[in-house]
Amino acid sequence: MNIWQTRDNSIAYLREKHPSKLVVIDRTFELIDAVVDSFEKSPSWDVYSRVCGLSLLKAKNLAVGCYGLVLDGLAQESGALLRPLIEYSELLTYFRLDPARATEEMWTQLPKAGERAKAIGGIFQGLRSHLNEHAAHSSFSSASISHLFDLDTSRFKKTQHMVPQVLDINLRDLLVQFLILLYEAILALKRSDPTHGAELGSRYDALKRRMFYVFDIDGA
Repeated sequence: MNIWQTRDNSIAYLREKHPSKLVVIDRTFELIDAVVDSFEKSPSWDVYSRVCGLSLLKAKNLAVGCYGLVLDGLAQESGALLRPLIEYSELLTYFRLDPARATEEMWTQLPKAGERAKAIGGIFQGLRSHLNEHAAHSSFSSASISHLFDLDTSRFKKTQHMVPQVLDINLRDLLVQFLILLYEAILALKRSDPTHGAELGSRYDALKRRMFYVFDIDGA
């Protein structure tokens, strides 16, 4: 049994039919790394930049996990990682709006995610609730098990196959979340390093235009 067969099929499909999508995804992660590098160059005493850099790096690792699971045909499981990714995106906003929040005490006294979202006027409550109900926690809702159980035959689906139309939609939706993460990260960087923030902001604008075109997202 090849547990990576669906992933291999997904990548083969994208390489043949949509190579530009793979390029955009690669450039998205490259830009995330560039922002992390900019935070890392800050002085060791700059707690704000260190905390923002670590938040973005953790979010990037979660993004890699989400991406891999989508390629595996496991978009629902990917949602379990998307929820904490959103929390790190909101953390970047939380610290940017008040850099004084980034203190040494923050490591043990960070407010709960819901409290942070309320403090920044977060916009993800609906998505967070959806993920809580169908992805982030144990659930037997139809949305949680539809890819695992065939109602017509009453049989389990031990393997999730690659379906081009589904893969295209799931990747598009996931890339939108990555773009939001990048946007918040660059705004946070501009607070401590306006020069590099502006440079990376220009790269972000170009990436956004390209992503919207390649993934056929409204608003391009």
